Amino acid sequence: VLDSGFDPVHEDIAPNLWTNKGEIPGDGIDNDNNGYVDDVKGLNTGTNTDNHDLDSHGLKVSGILGARGNNGKGVSGVNWTSQIMLVSYIPSDFYVLKGLKYVLDQRRKYNQTNGKEGAFVVSVNNSFGISNEFPKDGHEMWCNMYDSLGMEGIISVGATTNSNKDVDLVGDIPSTCTSEYLIVVTNTDKNDKKITNAGFGKKSVDIGSPGEGTFTVGLNNGYTTFSGTSAATPHVASAVGLLYSTACCSLIDQAKTNPAATAIKVRDYILNGASVNNSLKGITTKEARLDLMGAVTKLVAECGNV
Repeated sequence: VLDSGFDPVHEDIAPNLWTNKGEIPGDGIDNDNNGYVDDVKGLNTGTNTDNHDLDSHGLKVSGILGARGNNGKGVSGVNWTSQIMLVSYIPSDFYVLKGLKYVLDQRRKYNQTNGKEGAFVVSVNNSFGISNEFPKDGHEMWCNMYDSLGMEGIISVGATTNSNKDVDLVGDIPSTCTSEYLIVVTNTDKNDKKITNAGFGKKSVDIGSPGEGTFTVGLNNGYTTFSGTSAATPHVASAVGLLYSTACCSLIDQAKTNPAATAIKVRDYILNGASVNNSLKGITTKEARLDLMGAVTKLVAECGNV
């Protein structure tokens, strides 16, 4: 999860955080030689440490992705058990790229060492962006990074703007990035309709996802509602993780031998398994809303042929 900050000690999040097994916590040494000292749970790109600003936005996103399930506390994320890598401080393209590069290096190392080092990252959640701009407005490197992540097996999921605008015409980053490894998400409500204040684009926005009024974790071990495309997006990012957790050995085998192609297959299960939605017709590429059962069903049906 790339975001402005987190609350790593929240009771419903802490058990599901990733741990960098290449680091010895608190010894002041860069044990895994990745340029960062004691990056045990992730990276603050501003301070080059694992100390993250206390922030409700990243916390709420993380809760949707992976609040611990079946523990008698608060809420359950889409994935009940998971490993969430925390990457914070994203005020500009430079820091976004630095954060994405950190994630990329972890998965690349995993691929190169057959899992002995690094991390098996399968998705990146980007619940942030820049309105009214296109890649040509100085964001080419940001967009290109999604291709680099994809080649190592990572699907990126990005939020479109929280305004009723056609991003094909007015622009939005990352919505208008053209990487095939990027899924762009708009926001729908409990009545299965696109929220008025949510972006759209026949070429740029892929699917809708339920985000309005989502119940998730809050600061101080609390629980609260969360709305906007920022809430819709982690439902899709966590769907990627859910598919990789499905009992399909051939999918995991393919993820190790051909991670880029496997990432595209998982993307297609999500996009093609989505439910047709009238409020998204003519304004999104798939004209559909995320359907976890639909995605899993498509994967299971093809499992032997993945």
